[in-house]
Amino acid sequence: MKKVRADIKERIIAEAKTAFLKNGFSKVNTQNLAISLGISKRTLYEYFPSKENLLEEIIDRDLKDIKRHVNSIVREMKEDNSNFLLNLKKLWNIMSKTSCTFTKEFFEDIKRFSPKQWEKIENFRAKQIKSNFTKLHSIGVSMGVIKSNINKDIFYLIYYNSLHNILVPEVLSDLPITNQEAIQNIIDVLLTGSLTEQGKNEYENLDFSK
Repeated sequence: MKKVRADIKERIIAEAKTAFLKNGFSKVNTQNLAISLGISKRTLYEYFPSKENLLEEIIDRDLKDIKRHVNSIVREMKEDNSNFLLNLKKLWNIMSKTSCTFTKEFFEDIKRFSPKQWEKIENFRAKQIKSNFTKLHSIGVSMGVIKSNINKDIFYLIYYNSLHNILVPEVLSDLPITNQEAIQNIIDVLLTGSLTEQGKNEYENLDFSK
């Protein structure tokens, strides 16, 4: 019985996430969501009393997953600096893929119709993502691979804003490359532009198959 309930809950979360990303949180109603799942609205409410609760579950799960991946990479970089640039690229790649999943339009919809969840996302971005990026900037500068004259806040903002302005459907649809190729292009441009000559040489010789 517990497994059945767990399976239903996972189905609800997966279906809701797809619907929120495709149509926007504000345009999804629980009646249509229940119909698409083949369950009653009453059953849906047994698992999630409101659409807001459902969104909260989705946001909490994704933020937890991002935090786990980011902390793992940052911890590895602090323990062993020998693969600093490789791990930095891995970190940027994780955040880039997240930006492809959660579009700018999705965030704007959340900001307007679910300010509590928007505030949670913004706090996470400020405390977890920005904090780690600025720490890694300092490590890179101390290692001589990132230019010391690049402000750490600018370093982060250029990266963050490039993702949210380029990795959007209307822009990507006009590019003759895949989403993944677009991500790699952005990372390569941003990284090589911020690296010292030493950093560029190390970056060019990285083994990305690791």
